[in-house]
Amino acid sequence: MGLWDTLQTHLAAISDIHVSDQGRFGMTRLHAKDENVPALGYVVENRWLGQVLLARLQAEDAANIEFICPATVTEIQPAAENMQLQLEHDGETSQLTAELVVMVDGGRSPLRQKMGIGYQQQDYEQHAIVTNLTPGQPHNGMAYERFTRNGPMALLPLEDQNGEPRVALVWTVPSEQLDETLALSDEDFMARLHDTFGYRLGYFQRVGERHHYPLS
Repeated sequence: MGLWDTLQTHLAAISDIHVSDQGRFGMTRLHAKDENVPALGYVVENRWLGQVLLARLQAEDAANIEFICPATVTEIQPAAENMQLQLEHDGETSQLTAELVVMVDGGRSPLRQKMGIGYQQQDYEQHAIVTNLTPGQPHNGMAYERFTRNGPMALLPLEDQNGEPRVALVWTVPSEQLDETLALSDEDFMARLHDTFGYRLGYFQRVGERHHYPLS
């Protein structure tokens, strides 16, 4: 798609992966150089990915794409040959027909419910807490995965910001511990993280806004 040259200006390469199990001595290490590849993966922040994709769609050679945004699809019905959609845009309601409709509004999709599309769901009784952290030491392209009795956690390298290293945290906690964990002060949150992860990245200096997602 011709995106890579632009995309790679703001991302972090994963050169190494460190996997550990809390309370056990064994660990697994993976290295890009051992696999003869430039990286084991790349971490790109969603906001930057969205900007690059949107710029590509708005390029001159993609000028036949019409954007109707922001808008809300309020109804969707199968017609004789196409799909018929009802949209609310700029305070007005309009009708569209389309040969193909792709619904990407998430698992709790109101459109899916209106169309009578069923699904099965299993609640894992866990939540993923997601945030960014400033570690005390550079991550040097290392990604960490650590398994604990309450669930796994991962710390992924991010692009430096204002000359400081950053990592992304995904921390799985039981649902009954979610509110208490979110209510912790930044200092107590980082202290609990150290109790679980250790000091492989030195002392965490700052933590960003915390978000959480139910796992099911």
